[in-house]
Amino acid sequence: MSSRSKRPSAHQRSAITLIEVMGTLSVLLALGLAAASILQGVTEIGQARNQSNQVRSSVRRLVNQLRTDVKNASEITVVDEALPITIRTPESEIRYTFDTGSHEMRRVVFRSEPGQSTLASAAESFSLPHSREPTVSVDDDFVTVDLLGQDAATPWMIEVKR
Repeated sequence: MSSRSKRPSAHQRSAITLIEVMGTLSVLLALGLAAASILQGVTEIGQARNQSNQVRSSVRRLVNQLRTDVKNASEITVVDEALPITIRTPESEIRYTFDTGSHEMRRVVFRSEPGQSTLASAAESFSLPHSREPTVSVDDDFVTVDLLGQDAATPWMIEVKR
């Protein structure tokens, strides 16, 4: 027998080459990067949706609270179609203000007892969609708060009947 005949043929080899390992790792790396990119995109979409849901919930709370305050109001004051809104009821004074830094509308209730100074008795904040400062208009029938402006793709208006 010659030494040639003792060598395994190409079809019978049992080991893998370094090139095959590198090729396989390259394919796995590309698949891993694609999966990570897709996962990051899905995560960002979920976070944006969660933030949008929180803003919608906050605006819903604002609408309900403003509706209650306007219904109980004896006087509503707005200067130059801008916040603050001052709502006077027989028991208290309520001020709605806007914080541009946190983009929140704040509601503070002030109560005064006879012979004492006026004290803030309650406060709450409402996150708003990011845009510009809301505008306010008050007439005999309605209090209107424009959250995004008329030029927005989806204007958000709160309109409360007096």
